[in-house]
Amino acid sequence: ALPGGAPAPQAAGRALAACHAALAEVPTRLASDLPAPAPWAPLDEAAALLGHPVVRQRAGRDVVDEVAGQLARVGARLRDHPASSQWLHGDAQINNVRTGRDGVVRWLDWEDACRGPLEWDLAGLVGAGRVLGGAEASWAESALAGWRASGPAIDDDLLDACVEARALFVVAWTWWLGPERPDRRERLAARLAWLRQRAAAA
Repeated sequence: ALPGGAPAPQAAGRALAACHAALAEVPTRLASDLPAPAPWAPLDEAAALLGHPVVRQRAGRDVVDEVAGQLARVGARLRDHPASSQWLHGDAQINNVRTGRDGVVRWLDWEDACRGPLEWDLAGLVGAGRVLGGAEASWAESALAGWRASGPAIDDDLLDACVEARALFVVAWTWWLGPERPDRRERLAARLAWLRQRAAAA
């Protein structure tokens, strides 16, 4: 069985590339009475969570400050990157893609749609596998290969930085949701260990 009941990875990657092609045609401002969304909204969201009293109490001020500092450094590099922005799925990971009864692969759960470079969505696709390993890793890398077969060229260094930023984003959200569940606590600890290795190697 495929991880999480997901479709074949190459098909999932191609379907995501088709979504991105369609999203590239969507204007920045969705309606004249709405403000233009800022790119990199997930970074702002993570920073806000790390500053919240609930998160600081749950995780401890020192470790939250450590993560917030890493987020600020990585975020500054990402915001300075010249990559173009477009609308994205925002949470393009294995749990959000399924094959319908008609056999068509569809990406679901668009509540995190945001603007940014394609590499941000692709970091969502491969990030957990590259950070945590496990059964999802090979599926995700195959899905990325499927995306590459249909999508435009991407900047692999930018993708790597987005994987780091995505890990920081997930850590902030895990603290906010509460890391009491054993599986959530283990994944949080593994992400923090990976992030500290990244920071030490920088």
